[in-house]
Amino acid sequence: MSKQVGSASKKRHLLRVEMGNPRPSGKTHLGAALVNYTGKSKSTYDFEFDKAIRSKQPGWFVTSQSEAARKAWKTRRANEEAAKWTLAGKKAWVTRRRAAAKRSNAAKKAWRTIRANA
Repeated sequence: MSKQVGSASKKRHLLRVEMGNPRPSGKTHLGAALVNYTGKSKSTYDFEFDKAIRSKQPGWFVTSQSEAARKAWKTRRANEEAAKWTLAGKKAWVTRRRAAAKRSNAAKKAWRTIRANA
């Protein structure tokens, strides 16, 4: 019986792809079936179905969260590099370094006091 359900579910997925429908949510029955059929670590993984559906709808399998995080990291890194070479950025960088040095020196002084009193 599960073979019939599986093949019917796969046919529904392929119809959704051909009709241009959005990817079903993983919280729905159809979405959970899609995850099970295309997840390589799942026991119900189907290589042929996975290959067919990924070739027809590759946008369904792009992890937008990881790509967005990668893009944000690159943007932040580029902004930091650019800020180093502007006068305001240079001043901010020097200010941060001086503040860090003061904190470090204050901590060293506190430890010396503790050790001397011990």
